[in-house]
Amino acid sequence: DLDRSAGDGMVQGANMTIVRHAIDFPPLSPTVRAALACLDTTLLSDALGGKATAAAAFTPLSSRERLVGQARTAFCPGSVLPAIGTITLARPGEVLVIGGGGDSFASLGGIMARDAVRQRLAGLVIDGLVRDIGELRAMPFPIFCRGATPHGAGADPRGAIDGPVNLGGPLVYPGDVIVGDDDGIVVIPLAQVDEAIARASAKRDAEASWIADIEAGKSLAEVHGFDVPKSD
Repeated sequence: DLDRSAGDGMVQGANMTIVRHAIDFPPLSPTVRAALACLDTTLLSDALGGKATAAAAFTPLSSRERLVGQARTAFCPGSVLPAIGTITLARPGEVLVIGGGGDSFASLGGIMARDAVRQRLAGLVIDGLVRDIGELRAMPFPIFCRGATPHGAGADPRGAIDGPVNLGGPLVYPGDVIVGDDDGIVVIPLAQVDEAIARASAKRDAEASWIADIEAGKSLAEVHGFDVPKSD
């Protein structure tokens, strides 16, 4: 099981100390990954009662981008070094989730994104800002962030690899499933993935029935059995 608190090592240099946490999680099966790829974040958010939805500020750099993969996390309060290290450690198909420096500097740029492409990651989610935005938009995978700035990161020695990262609501741990689309980001704890898929699939089927009824001429109020109040 994933140890969600204890670190197992330190990466140290002349001016930095980065904690690297121990992780152990099974990869998603191709069947589960395919099922998630067919479900919108709206369905998955409803399936989890809205508790797994990241802050509304997270938007894709390019429209119609879909993201599915398991998280690898980097906490980068004042430099990009933890994220650079996490890219190297991440496995193909995983999603780099960066807890960045807020709105003070860019926590990812074009060169780092190129390294993520080389590592064959599924995409990037940055709780913070990016730069080289034109270059990033041309990348062959989805990138979600809070905005852009030309200001680069500093040399803050703190940071962590594979620890929890907050996405403006849900905490993300390595192995958690990240699903993203034009509506935003949903974070599914690995232990709840099967349940989330089942509930979201049922909601999708129900919505398809509602749409069919509306196209057949019923009002949405009729579909839901809602009695519109009469005026006085």
